[in-house]
This record gives sequence, structure tokens and C-alpha cells, in this order.
Amino acid sequence: MDYGARFYDPAIGRFTGVDPLASNFASLNPYNYTLNNPINLIDPSGMAAEDPILLIWATGEGDQGHTSFAVENYSLNDDGEFVSSGTYSIFEVAATEEFTTEQFARDPGMSIGGSISRIPGDFSKDDVLNFTRNGKVADAAIEFSSTPEEDYNAGQILNNDRGSVNYSLSEATSNSDSGNCTYSCASFAAKYGSALYPSMSLDKSTERITHGGIKALGIPPVDMNAFTPRSLYQGAKGQGTLLRNNAKRFSLPFINTYSGTRYRDTAPKQ
Repeated sequence: MDYGARFYDPAIGRFTGVDPLASNFASLNPYNYTLNNPINLIDPSGMAAEDPILLIWATGEGDQGHTSFAVENYSLNDDGEFVSSGTYSIFEVAATEEFTTEQFARDPGMSIGGSISRIPGDFSKDDVLNFTRNGKVADAAIEFSSTPEEDYNAGQILNNDRGSVNYSLSEATSNSDSGNCTYSCASFAAKYGSALYPSMSLDKSTERITHGGIKALGIPPVDMNAFTPRSLYQGAKGQGTLLRNNAKRFSLPFINTYSGTRYRDTAPKQ
């Protein structure tokens, strides 16, 4: 029987050749089928199961940076098996109200309008890695391990939760509880990723934002914990596989980079 990537002999109940992608799965027998889970999975293409990908754009002057979350698209067939379309959906949180660096410096924990959204279209893995924001690909792309069931459930939950939320950097107000819908792009990825995937543990991936204020402008000192692209990168890089890693872009404290060093980080150095 021709399965595309391999031939199957029903008389002996075996494939007659090894998995072409066996070198990518050293822990599995090279003759395995559907990750040794044929009750729940099928493999129509012979390709590897894809895993969720975290895309992180580093902070720049006047630009807080951004984070998007790509999840493989699965459906359930009539036999209750998880079937991949071979594509991804990309989800994110973004502010729907504009704000300035000065406003942020006065109140980094401010809450404004935002939304959880799905980027229109379905994306191949290459499309995800080449997805651009303001004309730039992500500075870091980090892939996490998952099961088809986890991806299917993640897609269902993320699609159902699309809509208006409050947007804030503050750790104190960020939560994946529907009764407290306040996120930044980074806290959304951290909170949802940690809740949906056992391979992610990012819900404490924050950094301390501090500056001494500018008395002449009436800008008070600040000291708070926040989810930022830098803190998310620092937490995620050791947990997943780095598909892109522009580490230098995440080297400076968030407030220094965002303000163009006008408001210096004053946190004690560890």
C-alpha cells in the first residue's frame, strides 16, 4: 500500500522502509507510524508533526516590540482522529489605542484598549518564520514541543477567546482568566502558552522596569514588574528550539531601549 512517504505491507503489518524523517526523532523506532499513536492520529503526508512557534520582535526606541504565537491547525475527522492541515494560525494581542513614550514613562502600568486576534490566512512553517511586522521578521523564533491534541485544543481556545481585552504591561493585571482579560502581547503569549502547553513555563517570565523619573517634567520614578519581549525571550530560549536567535537585540533592559536611554533602568544589578 502506497502511503506517500512509505510503503506498507498489510500481510506483515509493517512498513517496508524507515521513516524518512527518522533522524529528527531519535527516541522513536525508525519504522514507527504516527508517533506510535495510530488510534488517534493519521499521517496522510508523511511529514513531521509541527509544534507551536513563538515569534518575538525586540524592543526598539519608541517601539515596545511584539510577540505573536503560531499554532498548527488540526481538525477532528469522523473517526475522532486529529488531522493536521499542514498549516499554522498566528494569534496575538495588540493595543487598539495609541500612546506615546511620555505617557508610558509616567505610568508604565497603564491599561488601554486592546484585542486578541488571529492574523488572517493560514501559514506554512516557512511563512511563519518569514512573517513580518512593520517590514521586519521576528528577532527570535522559538519552537516548543506539543502533541496534536494540545495543538487542537489550543486552536479551539484561542479562536474562541478572540475579541476585546485591556492592554497593559503590568504583571499584576495580566491574567489568562476570562474574568480578568488584561494582557500585553508578551503576557498573552506567556499566560496562554503556559496554560495550553506543558512544554512552556513562561507565566513568570517578567523583568523589573525601573527609572528615576524626570522631576522637571513631573515624571515620577517607576518600579514595577512587567512582561516584555526581552523577558519572554530570556525565559523561552532555554525551553524550546531556537529557529532564529538575534540575541544582541535582547541585551539591554526594556526601559533603556524603548526610551532611547532617556529613562535609564535603575534596578540593582544582580
